[in-house]
Amino acid sequence: MQMVEKEIKPQEKIQFTSEEFNQIFDAIDGGVCVIDKDFNLLQINSSLSALWDLKKSEVVGKKCYEVFHSCACHTSQCPLIRISGGEKKIECKIEKNQTKGSAIYQTVKITSLRSPAGRLKGIILNFKDITDQKQAQIELQESEGRYRSFVQNFKGIAYQGGLDFKVIFFHGAVEAVTGYTEAEFIAGKRWDQLIHPDDLPEIYERDTKRLWSIPDYSNEREYRIIRKDGKIRWVHDSIQNFCDDAGKPIGVQGALYDITEQKQTEIALRNYQKAVEGSQDLVAAIDFNYVYLFINEAFLKYRSMDQHQVIGHTVTEILGEEVFQKTVKPQIDRCLQGEYVEYEMSFHYPELKERHLHVSYNPLKADDGKVTGAVSIIRDITEQKSAQRALERTENKLKAMLESIGDHMSMMDEELNLLWANKIARGLFGDDIIGKKCYQVYHK
Repeated sequence: MQMVEKEIKPQEKIQFTSEEFNQIFDAIDGGVCVIDKDFNLLQINSSLSALWDLKKSEVVGKKCYEVFHSCACHTSQCPLIRISGGEKKIECKIEKNQTKGSAIYQTVKITSLRSPAGRLKGIILNFKDITDQKQAQIELQESEGRYRSFVQNFKGIAYQGGLDFKVIFFHGAVEAVTGYTEAEFIAGKRWDQLIHPDDLPEIYERDTKRLWSIPDYSNEREYRIIRKDGKIRWVHDSIQNFCDDAGKPIGVQGALYDITEQKQTEIALRNYQKAVEGSQDLVAAIDFNYVYLFINEAFLKYRSMDQHQVIGHTVTEILGEEVFQKTVKPQIDRCLQGEYVEYEMSFHYPELKERHLHVSYNPLKADDGKVTGAVSIIRDITEQKSAQRALERTENKLKAMLESIGDHMSMMDEELNLLWANKIARGLFGDDIIGKKCYQVYHK
């Protein structure tokens, strides 16, 4: 059989190839444009038109630097100049600000356009929109920045580890709390090696077995650790296990806080409580925020209040803003600086009415000597003050009576020192006789 080949005219063949090329060009998923070696924009596809909000009819035929102007234009960094100079491929990232104020991010790959003979005819630019990827990257960086800021300012330790006490990550005030670096824990230092040997058995019996066996088990616990430098610190541990897809516990996570000062304050308060519970004086302990930590029964009786109405409340709430600011706060502040303070004041109680008080503040100190609060001891001296005033009135009456006697009179102590003399005696022997020996005055 003789094959008959249909002759295709050159013009028809070129037209078909151009249409096919245009279909393929527009179907490319990504922006594409062609620039000749004279910087003329020959063609752009539909994706690039949409990506850059361009109209083909308006940009085709223009110079590339008029459409895609950048700081590289008219310099040695121009992609066309670089490709002409021998570079085979150029890749870069660009940011384009849109009219609405937002930005789009793209990668651009630039390759040469050559004739079959290898002669450079221009360049092809392939644009890929990476805005979503870039936004996700920015959000991730911001999230990581917030996390780093949180960790840097976090006063405790956020952790995750295995059921065998081996650390997976340890972030926060690791070295400040433990004396060890985060790297030392990651390298193999186990947390149970820090727990005080007297506390470890209870932790194991109470929590560890449950963490190994009960899904989503959690607990709040307090115990002692031994720092790298040998010092003992108290920590509060909020711990919870996490499980695999089958619900089997495979690790633990949580947060640790150094509560040494709080514990030392609690111990000191318990000691105070034992010592003053039966005291008739009004005793209270106050922290640096002017919050009541402890009060005894006498305090509650005078205030006609219950424990829950005072503990955890501020001095302002109990005594009132004016009394606190004008009288109490300045004295407490001195005490919180380590000074012993005492003064007298009057106060109106609900049932006891006006009472005169002697108030003293002693610094509440931890074992290391650091002031953690103030202990106030209030003694009701109303009756004592009344007795003093009554005595003063009696003495004044006696003095008035003695002054009215017509003869000279004086009083002396057992060492013959003149303590008092009436008006007539002072007139006879002088106003300066008080304090002298009687024989020095009356010898004449």
